[in-house]
Amino acid sequence: MKNTLILSAFAIFFLLFSASCNKDEEPAMLKIGMFVVGDGYNDSGYKQNCRDGLLSALDQLSFDTLFVSSMTYTQDEIDYFPQNGFDMLFLAGSIAVDPLLVLAGKYPQTQFVIVDYNYEGDLPNVQSISYNSDEAAFPLGFLAAFWASVKDKEDPVVGIIGGMDIMSIQRFITAYNLGISYYNSKYAAKVKVVSSFLNSFDNSDWGYQVADSLIKNSGADVILPVAGAAGNGSLYAAKADGRWGIGVDADQYYSLPDVSDILLSSCVKNLKPLIDTVATRFIRNPVISSKTYIGTLEDQGVSMAPYHDFDAQIPDSIKTEIETIKSGIIGGTIDTGF
Repeated sequence: MKNTLILSAFAIFFLLFSASCNKDEEPAMLKIGMFVVGDGYNDSGYKQNCRDGLLSALDQLSFDTLFVSSMTYTQDEIDYFPQNGFDMLFLAGSIAVDPLLVLAGKYPQTQFVIVDYNYEGDLPNVQSISYNSDEAAFPLGFLAAFWASVKDKEDPVVGIIGGMDIMSIQRFITAYNLGISYYNSKYAAKVKVVSSFLNSFDNSDWGYQVADSLIKNSGADVILPVAGAAGNGSLYAAKADGRWGIGVDADQYYSLPDVSDILLSSCVKNLKPLIDTVATRFIRNPVISSKTYIGTLEDQGVSMAPYHDFDAQIPDSIKTEIETIKSGIIGGTIDTGF
């Protein structure tokens, strides 16, 4: 049995509490929370997959869980978790790292996990889950450049849209750019890049407007958004304007089906299974640690989604070159910028 309760602890919070009844194999009920900066978890990508990872663990084992989203992420808001007896807290995204690390120093018996961040400090109770997203973004930049050059032989342009100018987003953008440059160099092409930051991961209307502008004013043929729910708006603009896109964080062919018919592929982070694994390990053996988990192209922690509806339209020569690029990245002969 599972119960869901909407709480209102802070006016700026939306709090979702899910609890499962005790199962025979679990002698104690731990409390595990998740905090994300933004407007809820329903973004068809990053935040949703983080949430689903913890819910997947809940399907297997008993624990209490609380999901919090906040646009302000003050210290008091994050302090709520250990102050109310939570044993483990996931921070889904790196924006609120500083207040979380302050908290970790004050509560050494609480396990903290930062998703999409490589923690290199000395706090023994902070784990991190990071992703080498550049390793999948590079070949996707190559793919976008190919597609733009085929569809717009005179003036091919790729549009890249970032949510915020932070390290996890720069990993994507830098590698996308290098993948496009690699295509230009290999095929003596002249695919251009136009880019913009939204300063938001939640404002889908703004994401739509910026993508629409890049298409209409700068001639972008393919849109590569890295901006959460705001980036979804960019994909809707690409579809409305008869262009193409590449998804991010999840295989958005499935998670954002309204735009599946324009998606060449997606840059996938293996968020759900890894968060499930980290939570489950702690539940089974609640020992504080500072372990770092890194998802790579080699171990499928990051990956390119299938080409789906475009599989028959992408030549075997390009598919083979993309596989060669992947092998070069794994083998260290191709530099993704990180």
